[in-house]
Amino acid sequence: MVGFVIIVVLFIYLFQVNFLDDFYKFNKIKEMEEVEKSLKIALETGDARKIIENTQLSSEVCVRIETGSAILQGYGQNGACALATLDDEDLNYIYQKTKSENNEYLFQNFSLNIPDIASDEYYILSSIADVNNYNVLVMVGSLITPVNATTSTLRSLLTFVALFVIIAAIVLAFILSRFMVRPLSKIRKEAINLPNGTYDGSNLGSKIREYQELNETMIASSDKINEATKARKELLANVSHDLRTPLTMIVGYGEMMRDFDDEKNNANIEVIISEAKRLSSLVDDLLDLSKNEEGKIKLAMQAVSINQLLNEVATQYRKYMENAKIEFKLKLLDKDVSFQLDEKRIKQVLYNFLNNAINYNHDPQPYVELGAVFKDDKYEIYVYDNGEGIKEEDLDKIWDRYYRIGEEHQRQMIGSGIGLSLSRSILKAHHLSYGASSKYKEYSRFYFVLDKSRAVKTAQKEDGAF
Repeated sequence: MVGFVIIVVLFIYLFQVNFLDDFYKFNKIKEMEEVEKSLKIALETGDARKIIENTQLSSEVCVRIETGSAILQGYGQNGACALATLDDEDLNYIYQKTKSENNEYLFQNFSLNIPDIASDEYYILSSIADVNNYNVLVMVGSLITPVNATTSTLRSLLTFVALFVIIAAIVLAFILSRFMVRPLSKIRKEAINLPNGTYDGSNLGSKIREYQELNETMIASSDKINEATKARKELLANVSHDLRTPLTMIVGYGEMMRDFDDEKNNANIEVIISEAKRLSSLVDDLLDLSKNEEGKIKLAMQAVSINQLLNEVATQYRKYMENAKIEFKLKLLDKDVSFQLDEKRIKQVLYNFLNNAINYNHDPQPYVELGAVFKDDKYEIYVYDNGEGIKEEDLDKIWDRYYRIGEEHQRQMIGSGIGLSLSRSILKAHHLSYGASSKYKEYSRFYFVLDKSRAVKTAQKEDGAF
């Protein structure tokens, strides 16, 4: 940054000192050309005298027009015009030279033999105009004031300014390095370790709000990575446990049936089949979750009756609820309605909701309710239980792939422990809103919502209760 400032200052310095004189002369000549052009146009319209009067009031140049029979003279702002001192020899020279140069010529360093005016300080722009078949000599003159003194003054001034700017740039660079570059460099250095979850955002050394916010974001990201890493390890441990249990059962019963002929009975075969199905269910859950998150799973959409869907799901759980002494209720819609859904996947969602309600319900009088309710032009399908409940700070985490409430590994029925994450993926694929409400140690309620506008038909009222 300091180098850039120095380059800019040097550029300005060189431009002002080395090109000031040329720039001044260029502007002066342009001014003379504009006056000369106006005079030639005015001569054709007969307004030359008016142009001369305006020139005298607004310009530092002076003009002289030789018509052969008359002379028009303008004196510029300073009230004097060196063109008035031109004799016949000078006029003839100017006329002949102009005519030989296509009727327009710029005389530089014209010698006028006037005291206090050097030969290289006066310019004359001359041209020949054809007015009513007469050649008219138009001359515009201007004194080119030397700028040496000005250049010297500018050189001294710019030297002082350059030193001041360079010192200021150095100070500014130090301040930026101390308060902006160093904290940013620290964040960048620590960010390299972010994938490992080892970002250290302490002692940032900056009070700049944007840097503090960036640092806080990086710290939060590091915490999330650590949580995900820990949860992933827990998931692997949980899945390994779930895999080991049915495999142990299958191997154990298989060996027993191999070694003892009297153990080759339907009961033992049924245990092996049951554990194999449990193992298959776990693998299916893992594959489904992976496919859902990658967006590769395809939904088989069809018209699904809500009351029929709930009845079928309730039937699957009826026997288990009775054996586990869980009070189970089913609440159907007063007026059935159908929606375009993937029935198998939506059932999977309800199974996961119910499994969750069962696995985390240790109330002395456990209660689970599966139902549907219509309100505000929406159908809400829900599962309610009076179990453990969920802490408020955990509600927004329960849908995460690796998140698990509590450390205890509980399994009362078939399940992989990734049901809520899988349910979220399925509901998102259906473009359905979903959620959970809970009060710790009192209840939990999981639900998803179907908008009435998406209904495909309305069936007759079904009386059903469970």
